[in-house]
Amino acid sequence: MRERYRMAFGVETAQRLARMPYVASGVVCASATSRLWPLWRSRFQSALDQWDGDRLCDQSILNHVVYLENTAHHRLPSFCNWIGHLALPMADVAAGALVEPSYPRAPIHIVANSFTDKGAPRRLLRTDGKGTIECTLTLSSVRDALLAARAGT
Repeated sequence: MRERYRMAFGVETAQRLARMPYVASGVVCASATSRLWPLWRSRFQSALDQWDGDRLCDQSILNHVVYLENTAHHRLPSFCNWIGHLALPMADVAAGALVEPSYPRAPIHIVANSFTDKGAPRRLLRTDGKGTIECTLTLSSVRDALLAARAGT
């Protein structure tokens, strides 16, 4: 992350931001009148104007706005933006849902398909101990795999 911060804001700001917990931009909710939007737009443009890397990261900009602009925010629990490449969810076939891989296996509401190859199938362990289901981490693929597993196919 430090390198993405540096490319957008310079070394000094990168050092400050690298000490903060990272805020992911996969799920952001704010009213249309929130100060978040004009700040994000302004900081994004500033970063674009001085950018010296191959890929500008919107999350770097969001972290700048949250921490250095002191924008009020609330962190959602991990099941509201589950980062797939960090830990695969498990499949609860009976409930027809993806769940956290640790107890108490809370349902996951949003999964970020954060893999480089987003279309690659993933093998998700079943909570009932009956093996795995295979699917990509898209809503339709997960739904179809859970339905097929429930039907026993």
